[in-house]
Amino acid sequence: MTLFFESLATYTRIQLSRHLRSPAIWILALAAPIAARFMLPEQGGDYSIMSINSAYLALDPATIGLQLGVIMAVILTPLAYIFLRAGPTRRQPWQADDLTPARRTAQMLGHWIADTVSLWVLMLVLGLAGVVISLFRLPLSDVRPIVTLLCLCLIAAPALAVIAGLRTIFSTRRGLRGAGGDVLFFFVWLALLLLSSAFFATGSAPPILDVFGFAAPLAGTTTERIESLVIFGPASSGDVLSLDAWSGVMSGDYLFSRLFWLVSVGVLVALFAQIYAPHKFKALRPEIVTTGPPSFSKEPVPLASANGSLISLFLSEIQLVLRPRIMIPVLLIVAAAGVVLPFRGMVGPALALLLTFPFSQQAARWRGMEMSKLSALTPLGSSAVFVRLVAMVVLSTALCLPSLVNITASGATDQMLDIVAIGLGLPLLLTALGYLTRSAVTGRLIALILWYGYLNI
Repeated sequence: MTLFFESLATYTRIQLSRHLRSPAIWILALAAPIAARFMLPEQGGDYSIMSINSAYLALDPATIGLQLGVIMAVILTPLAYIFLRAGPTRRQPWQADDLTPARRTAQMLGHWIADTVSLWVLMLVLGLAGVVISLFRLPLSDVRPIVTLLCLCLIAAPALAVIAGLRTIFSTRRGLRGAGGDVLFFFVWLALLLLSSAFFATGSAPPILDVFGFAAPLAGTTTERIESLVIFGPASSGDVLSLDAWSGVMSGDYLFSRLFWLVSVGVLVALFAQIYAPHKFKALRPEIVTTGPPSFSKEPVPLASANGSLISLFLSEIQLVLRPRIMIPVLLIVAAAGVVLPFRGMVGPALALLLTFPFSQQAARWRGMEMSKLSALTPLGSSAVFVRLVAMVVLSTALCLPSLVNITASGATDQMLDIVAIGLGLPLLLTALGYLTRSAVTGRLIALILWYGYLNI
């Protein structure tokens, strides 16, 4: 048992140090106070970040913490997943970890604890910023930092632990370490939000069903039935609603539910560690190992012409996007269906979903710190991003052409914006996110959230 805890402490320390040595967590910590400024508008201001039943929320220390906690549990949890999946710990030294005699349970639990603590650091920075802003939003005698921080932490801390747990669980299986895990996370996140939303409809559901912890305390803060919860939307009625946020958060059943999910996700991580699937080592082919060039020449190899290089680069980008090859007939079938089927609601969402994965992967390809330095030395290094974007736009626009013919013939010109959004907007968005974040995870997850919104238009 002593060896287990020593291994757990070692893995936790190593993983946490990787987070703390990265500039990403400190950049986010600096951005938190700025974000908190806009999350907590003045009472009676001209905009609202969160409204209930189309009414503004009356500000007090507990409501400020509750509001920050709800925003973090609903809006910032996907960003927390992106931070973990695309951050400094995305590349694990699995070549050594998979061969270590240490217990896999200690390794997975250590990673989960470190990831959770790093997210909690950002949560506390946001909470402290909320306390400072409350000095300007409330009378000085009403400012109670402990109340504000407790309301925030009781809502958001278990929710962030669940996000870190999902990331750790996905890392135990081969099919979930990449795009498969991102897609599964999107649907799990969406299902948990819908489950909490159903909490408002029933009015008598147990708080334990509210995994993200934002619905149960809200339902217990007011005697009114909550018909709508709008985040980043206006309070159209202009009324002011007073909440007893402290009572909602400190309810015994709610406190038990937060502890339950905090413990449960740790148990799940330990269970999935028992079915950990090691990474696959790709052996080199014998001819590559044993065969070398017949001779070496001291003469420099002439570069291809600029025009030929650009065309070759364009064609190679198209080939890399259309991998695996099964993508080609699938995309052609969906595109051809646009001749008879409506673009909005059917063909458009199908194309957007199919193109999100190869486009996000291609946008981030060669963007690692090491590879970008190497690719910058090539003759076309500076123009590779532009050629990549052109290739994506050409491909997506070509797939939309059958639907464009159908739209033109039927006169449904209101769907022309859908063509532009998928043919031009999707490649632009994913290329920009892939270039800036050096990861396919951010673009993929954001595109999936936008896709779900587009599907429900």
